[in-house]
Parts: sequence; structure tokens; C-alpha cells
Amino acid sequence: MSVLDDYYSWLKSISFLNQLDNNIARISLPFLDRNNDYTEIYAVKQSEREYLLTDDGATCGELEFSGFEFNDKRLEMLNTIVNSHGVSIDSNKAIFTVADIDSLPQKKHMLVQCMMKVSDLFELRRSKVTSLFTEDIAEFLDENDIRYTPDVMLIGKSKLPCHFDFIIPSNKTAPERLIRGMNRLDNNSVRLLIFSWEDTRDSRSRESKFYAFINDIELQSRTTVISSLKEYDITPVMWSSRVESVNSLAA
Repeated sequence: MSVLDDYYSWLKSISFLNQLDNNIARISLPFLDRNNDYTEIYAVKQSEREYLLTDDGATCGELEFSGFEFNDKRLEMLNTIVNSHGVSIDSNKAIFTVADIDSLPQKKHMLVQCMMKVSDLFELRRSKVTSLFTEDIAEFLDENDIRYTPDVMLIGKSKLPCHFDFIIPSNKTAPERLIRGMNRLDNNSVRLLIFSWEDTRDSRSRESKFYAFINDIELQSRTTVISSLKEYDITPVMWSSRVESVNSLAA
């Protein structure tokens, strides 16, 4: 069984739909939050072909309940994450998107990816942390004169959109390089990372490379996770030793 088939089987077997009324359904997905609860979204039927998909404010609400305060800088970060995933947020901090029947799987996938990324903002609860990990990666790339395109959405074999934090274009001496930052090292985030790479790599050049920048300043390194990434040709870059990756990224 391929990693894509495995991902779909896992996603389907542990996803639940609860019809709340004729027009509203609650969808529970096997992506665990920091409290080990399933991620839940709501599908609200607005017409025969159009649905509103929303987290009903749960993602930001859980952050605030845990003591996270959305000051101006953090609101800016929140909006950056939301915009980069092609979804929206309302005045009550509910993350949402609108989909027709054909785009429902794609929009649901992007909404969940965004919710997981927003949940990672919890790492900013300490006042000394003032930037997103992706901003730190961008600063590192800029300092080393590495040209890149940020916030890229790629469509793979599944036709589901996958978000990558950066793409470094190919040139005469080096292949295309994809980058995503990791602020958590749980099974769900690793599974999603591997799926994103396996789903899109066949639509890219055969020489394309994928780098996972791991925030080991905040996270303890897990040998099993690192081994899993390498098994799928994903190059782990520990943030504490990021300078070792400069030559391969700047080529």
C-alpha cells in the first residue's frame, strides 16, 4: 500500500460525520490538537451546491482559553497564516471558507492545514517569542542571499492543495527545493508532511528536494521522527544547526 493510499485509509477510517440538522454537519477528523482532541469543523449547507466550512472559532478560542493573548503583532501573524492558506477569518476569529460540491474536499483540506498552523501559535505564548517560525526561516534565507518564493500552494495526484512555506527555484547547478517549517513533531503533523511531499513530488521535477526545518529550540529531537522523514527522502534541518544547510540551499 502506498503512502497516499495509507493516508486516505487512515483519514477515512477515523473521520466521523454527525448530522446536527438538515443543513449543518459536524466533521471530526483524526488530527489531534495540543489537548489530544480530534479536530472538528462544521459544514453548513447554504444552497444546493454551496457549503460554508468553519471551525466556529474553536481554534482561536482554545488558544485564548489557554492564556494566549492576541495583541496587534499576533493578530498580524494570525492573518498571515490564514491568508497563506487561502481561507478567511471573521470578526469572532472563526476560520472559514466557502466551497461548492466539487471543491469541498480541497477546501476542507486547506482549512484543516490552516487550523493546525494557527494552533502552533501557542508557542508564542511566552513574551520573548515575537515571530513565527516561518519568519525566522525567511530571515535565515535572506541573510544567506538565498532566493525563494514564499507561501506556495501545489496540487498533487490527489488533487488536494498542499501548502509549502517556501520554494527555492532550480537553476543550472541545483534542483528545485521545497521547504516547510515544523513547530510540532507529533504523528499527525509528520503524516501530513509526508503526504504533502508524496502527493506532489511526481508533479515536480524528479530532482526536486524537500527540506523540513525543525524548531528544535522549542521541541526535543525525536530520532524516530527524523528516521521517518529520511525514509521518504525528506531532509530534516535542525534549527540549531541550520548553517549546515546553507551550501545546499544557496547552490
